[in-house]
Amino acid sequence: MTIHVTPIPRLTNLVAPAFTLGTANTAGAAITAVSSNSTILTYDTSDPAAVAAAAVVGSAATAARRDHVHVGGPGASEAEMVAASSTTVFASPGRTQYHPGVGKAWAKVDQTGTQSIRASYGFSGIADPGVGKSTLTFTTAMDDQHGYTVSCTVPNGVGCVNSPETTTIRIDSRTYAGELQDVDEIYTMVMGTQA
Repeated sequence: MTIHVTPIPRLTNLVAPAFTLGTANTAGAAITAVSSNSTILTYDTSDPAAVAAAAVVGSAATAARRDHVHVGGPGASEAEMVAASSTTVFASPGRTQYHPGVGKAWAKVDQTGTQSIRASYGFSGIADPGVGKSTLTFTTAMDDQHGYTVSCTVPNGVGCVNSPETTTIRIDSRTYAGELQDVDEIYTMVMGTQA
């Protein structure tokens, strides 16, 4: 008679998972067991890095959560926009106008009848000092170093700047003979640095 004895298995010691996230599959050599209800380290708890100027592959051993949020890179200050030299900050919409290469104000003006600004940016009002003359007030004052362009739609006339100031600009519309005249469309644009 043969008796078969089945050995009683030893209790298995369970260990904490030590799986590694990587960029390729690699066979392990451990002969330990992991419980099916273990927690596997996958996500880190650190804040994601800010947006950088250049891409980096990275070396973190854990992954960012799917709903992680990156903070935007640093926005340029007014002084950095005026200096126009930084290559590590970005120009936000609220600071772009401070860059010296960006127009500070523009307007499309109707001088006929009651003068009006048809469309504009950077001007807060208009005054009528006489025929062919319009005085526009800047929303933000300019410094002493700024330039203007003026044109008008009259086929026999020219637009010009008269009495530029840091807070206002007077634009005139004249015939080729030099006589002041009201026109239905006169345009101006201002470049330079704001005070």
